[in-house]
Amino acid sequence: METLIVEGIIVPHPGWKRILDADRDEFRRRQLRAAIRNDPDTAVAALRKLKYDVREPDLAPSDPAQNVVDISKRPRTLFSRKGKP
Repeated sequence: METLIVEGIIVPHPGWKRILDADRDEFRRRQLRAAIRNDPDTAVAALRKLKYDVREPDLAPSDPAQNVVDISKRPRTLFSRKGKP
């Protein structure tokens, strides 16, 4: 998206950079959570290397359905086609 804006292919709406940055941060955190779920041993090793105290969980893993994100609740318009409002 940012490339299309920088290259002048689409016209951004005001505030597009702030929205895009926030969405990127959220996406990266979601990806990190998924990576940790897929390989918790590597995550634990990385945290321990940073001197964090990491202990085994007492409870069973959380319900995977809780990890679903409903993106329909956040409609956003970041741009319009060049020459169109």
